[in-house]
Amino acid sequence: MEKFTESSVLKDVWIYQAENYSDSRGSIYEWFNAKSVPDNFVDFKISQLLTARNINNVIRGIHFSATDNPQIKFVNCTSGKILDVVIDFREGSETFGFHDVFELDSKNCQTIMIPDGFGHGYQVISNEATVQYGLQTQFNFQKEYVVNPFDTTLGIPWRPGKHILSSRDLSGGNFNHYFDFDLRLRK
Repeated sequence: MEKFTESSVLKDVWIYQAENYSDSRGSIYEWFNAKSVPDNFVDFKISQLLTARNINNVIRGIHFSATDNPQIKFVNCTSGKILDVVIDFREGSETFGFHDVFELDSKNCQTIMIPDGFGHGYQVISNEATVQYGLQTQFNFQKEYVVNPFDTTLGIPWRPGKHILSSRDLSGGNFNHYFDFDLRLRK
């Protein structure tokens, strides 16, 4: 039975728990259905689907979109296992600068539903992982920004190891480069 649960940390971020149907042939599950989404995703229309294949300890992100290019994302892990990180970048939000971490894998059949205004990234914690994205708007490299995933202000609990990042992600600005707010005051 499918079920939606709102993040216990971030308002408006939802976890969709799909039912996994298995038999002798394998299994199948539905990771998106436009007829059954929380109210803040009712107008979501898929514009682009992406698949990322990754090796162990890859970190992608933290990415977020410009306000004139709103980017709603549905994220699902179809093989392997990842730590999926979502950060509230909505200035004025009660949870601005807070993050939540989800373990997604090929067995738990979960999809993270991320509204516009949030940063997103993940770390591969298995030998390999395949991650699928459903995007509301076309990916636009010029309208996407990167926050350094190791910015200590954010305090993201990445697993230790020899991390593999793109040069773009590694050279991303710190949180305070983009937002005029000191998160250390909240701790």
